[in-house]
Amino acid sequence: MWSPGGTDKSQSAPPTAAQLTDAKYLSDRYGLLADTACANGADEYLRSVARYDYAWDHVGALDTKFDDYSLVVKRPGVLTVISDKAKLQNGFGAFEHVTLFCEFDTQADYVRDPASTVLSYSIQLPDN
Repeated sequence: MWSPGGTDKSQSAPPTAAQLTDAKYLSDRYGLLADTACANGADEYLRSVARYDYAWDHVGALDTKFDDYSLVVKRPGVLTVISDKAKLQNGFGAFEHVTLFCEFDTQADYVRDPASTVLSYSIQLPDN
Protein backbone atom coordinates (compact mmCIF):
# COMPACT_ATOMS: atom_id res chain seq x y z
CA MET A 1 0.00 0.00 0.00
CA TRP A 2 1.42 3.37 -1.02
CA SER A 3 1.38 6.24 1.46
CA PRO A 4 1.96 9.97 0.90
CA GLY A 5 5.20 9.83 2.90
CA GLY A 6 6.64 7.57 0.20
CA THR A 7 6.96 4.46 2.31
CA ASP A 8 5.26 1.19 1.60
CA LYS A 9 3.61 0.13 4.87
CA SER A 10 3.20 -3.49 3.70
CA GLN A 11 6.97 -3.80 3.12
CA SER A 12 7.97 -2.31 6.48
CA ALA A 13 5.50 -4.28 8.60
CA PRO A 14 6.73 -7.63 9.86
CA PRO A 15 5.21 -10.58 8.01
CA THR A 16 2.28 -12.41 9.56
CA ALA A 17 2.38 -16.09 10.47
CA ALA A 18 0.37 -16.88 7.33
CA GLN A 19 2.77 -14.91 5.14
CA LEU A 20 5.77 -16.78 6.58
CA THR A 21 4.31 -20.00 5.16
CA ASP A 22 3.35 -18.53 1.76
CA ALA A 23 6.11 -19.30 -0.76
CA LYS A 24 4.87 -16.72 -3.28
CA TYR A 25 4.84 -13.98 -0.63
CA LEU A 26 8.34 -14.94 0.54
CA SER A 27 9.64 -15.01 -3.03
CA ASP A 28 8.05 -11.67 -3.93
CA ARG A 29 9.38 -9.95 -0.81
CA TYR A 30 12.75 -11.70 -0.28
CA GLY A 31 13.56 -13.38 -3.62
CA LEU A 32 16.23 -10.91 -4.68
CA LEU A 33 17.97 -11.13 -1.30
CA ALA A 34 17.75 -14.93 -1.45
CA ASP A 35 19.33 -14.99 -4.91
CA THR A 36 22.14 -12.68 -3.82
CA ALA A 37 22.93 -14.56 -0.61
CA CYS A 38 22.65 -18.00 -2.20
CA ALA A 39 24.72 -17.01 -5.24
CA ASN A 40 27.54 -15.85 -2.94
CA GLY A 41 28.11 -19.34 -1.53
CA ALA A 42 26.97 -21.48 -4.44
CA ASP A 43 30.40 -21.82 -6.07
CA GLU A 44 31.95 -23.03 -2.83
CA TYR A 45 29.17 -25.56 -2.36
CA LEU A 46 29.47 -26.85 -5.95
CA ARG A 47 33.24 -27.11 -5.58
CA SER A 48 32.73 -29.23 -2.45
CA VAL A 49 30.37 -31.72 -4.14
CA ALA A 50 31.87 -31.84 -7.64
CA ARG A 51 33.87 -34.95 -8.32
CA TYR A 52 35.69 -33.23 -11.17
CA ASP A 53 34.64 -29.69 -12.04
CA TYR A 54 31.56 -27.50 -12.15
CA ALA A 55 30.32 -24.66 -14.34
CA TRP A 56 27.37 -22.33 -14.75
CA ASP A 57 25.34 -21.49 -17.79
CA HIS A 58 26.11 -17.92 -18.78
CA VAL A 59 24.64 -15.60 -16.18
CA GLY A 60 24.58 -12.01 -17.46
CA ALA A 61 24.73 -8.85 -15.39
CA LEU A 62 20.96 -8.66 -15.06
CA ASP A 63 20.37 -12.41 -14.69
CA THR A 64 20.07 -14.32 -11.46
CA LYS A 65 21.54 -17.72 -10.65
CA PHE A 66 18.49 -18.75 -8.66
CA ASP A 67 15.47 -17.89 -10.76
CA ASP A 68 12.81 -20.18 -9.33
CA TYR A 69 11.50 -21.17 -5.92
CA SER A 70 9.82 -24.13 -4.29
CA LEU A 71 6.10 -23.84 -3.57
CA VAL A 72 6.68 -25.83 -0.38
CA VAL A 73 7.77 -23.88 2.70
CA LYS A 74 9.49 -26.44 4.94
CA ARG A 75 9.69 -24.09 7.93
CA PRO A 76 8.03 -20.70 8.44
CA GLY A 77 10.13 -17.94 6.90
CA VAL A 78 12.42 -20.28 4.97
CA LEU A 79 12.35 -19.77 1.20
CA THR A 80 13.89 -22.48 -0.99
CA VAL A 81 15.25 -20.96 -4.19
CA ILE A 82 16.15 -23.13 -7.18
CA SER A 83 18.66 -22.94 -10.02
CA ASP A 84 18.89 -25.11 -13.11
CA LYS A 85 21.95 -23.21 -14.40
CA ALA A 86 24.62 -25.24 -12.57
CA LYS A 87 26.49 -28.11 -14.21
CA LEU A 88 28.78 -30.82 -12.86
CA GLN A 89 31.42 -32.52 -14.97
CA ASN A 90 31.20 -36.29 -15.31
CA GLY A 91 34.03 -38.80 -15.70
CA PHE A 92 33.97 -38.41 -19.49
CA GLY A 93 34.52 -34.64 -19.31
CA ALA A 94 30.96 -33.68 -20.24
CA PHE A 95 28.95 -31.28 -18.12
CA GLU A 96 25.49 -32.30 -16.95
CA HIS A 97 22.94 -29.91 -15.52
CA VAL A 98 21.91 -30.38 -11.91
CA THR A 99 19.16 -28.72 -9.96
CA LEU A 100 20.62 -26.66 -7.13
CA PHE A 101 18.51 -25.79 -4.09
CA CYS A 102 19.30 -23.16 -1.48
CA GLU A 103 17.33 -22.67 1.73
CA PHE A 104 17.24 -18.98 2.71
CA ASP A 105 16.12 -17.73 6.12
CA THR A 106 14.08 -14.63 5.33
CA GLN A 107 13.97 -13.59 8.99
CA ALA A 108 17.73 -13.65 9.65
CA ASP A 109 19.62 -10.36 9.68
CA TYR A 110 20.94 -10.10 6.10
CA VAL A 111 22.51 -6.67 6.65
CA ARG A 112 24.64 -7.76 9.62
CA ASP A 113 25.60 -11.22 8.40
CA PRO A 114 24.51 -12.23 4.87
CA ALA A 115 26.08 -15.69 5.19
CA SER A 116 23.88 -16.52 8.18
CA THR A 117 20.79 -16.27 6.00
CA VAL A 118 21.78 -19.30 3.91
CA LEU A 119 20.80 -22.41 5.83
CA SER A 120 21.81 -25.11 3.35
CA TYR A 121 22.43 -26.14 -0.23
CA SER A 122 21.54 -29.40 -1.93
CA ILE A 123 21.55 -30.77 -5.47
CA GLN A 124 19.40 -33.10 -7.48
CA LEU A 125 21.29 -35.05 -10.11
CA PRO A 126 19.76 -35.57 -13.54
CA ASP A 127 17.70 -38.69 -14.11
CA ASN A 128 19.66 -41.11 -16.27
